[in-house]
Amino acid sequence: MKAIQKIGLSIFIIGLTVFSSLLFIGEYTLSTAQFDSYVKSKGFKSELFINKVKSTVVEKEFSNSFSFSSAIISALENANITHKKIVNGIK
Repeated sequence: MKAIQKIGLSIFIIGLTVFSSLLFIGEYTLSTAQFDSYVKSKGFKSELFINKVKSTVVEKEFSNSFSFSSAIISALENANITHKKIVNGIK
């Protein structure tokens, strides 16, 4: 019985290690067609956001998912700041 438990625990730890390592392995890219399709399906109208993502993220390779998502979040935050300034009348 202890042998089965140790085998099961070993398989679980190996699986967890492989799953966790997948976050750091590989390359992440976003094609123009994928981005255009996503923008159209979600109904984005912010040209600031769309242009920023196209210039900084689309058709570029990222080494991990964290840098990829960070670039998109940065573009979104910059667009939000600009839109808030326009709405509040500050330019």
